Amino acid sequence: TARELSQELDRERGVGLAKEDSKPEAVSVANATPKKAGLLKVLDVLAFQDMCRKVYALPSHQENFTKLAQRCFPDMFMYQLAIEEMLVELEGPILLEAGIISNMHPAVIRSGRAQITASLTQHWSAEPELRKRSKRLVQLTKQDQRWR
Repeated sequence: TARELSQELDRERGVGLAKEDSKPEAVSVANATPKKAGLLKVLDVLAFQDMCRKVYALPSHQENFTKLAQRCFPDMFMYQLAIEEMLVELEGPILLEAGIISNMHPAVIRSGRAQITASLTQHWSAEPELRKRSKRLVQLTKQDQRWR
């Protein structure tokens, strides 16, 4: 199942392994909002896409996308759900470095990703470069495969 796959990937990556003396970070819904309010400028979104491209293209990440795709085949929907956590993990540091989010809590990262998506949607029709880079990111994450 997708849940078992997610748990297996978490074990392989060491996600969720807490130190015995560490306490879980409490984040309220109010603190899970992006650092930058509203829609982002086109140049901010382009910069984010460029950083994602560089990270996604790393051989280790390409290998992870490939392995995950092989495990999920032929269910593309399961694959897209399965890579969600991987994308949160990869995009979190990019969002933090860009000043879009204030911390690395998963809820904050997801909120920052939602802000990127809203900004992409807003600028999509007027900015062909956004469309071009988005297509490249879809290719790098192997979401463009035709599984039948």
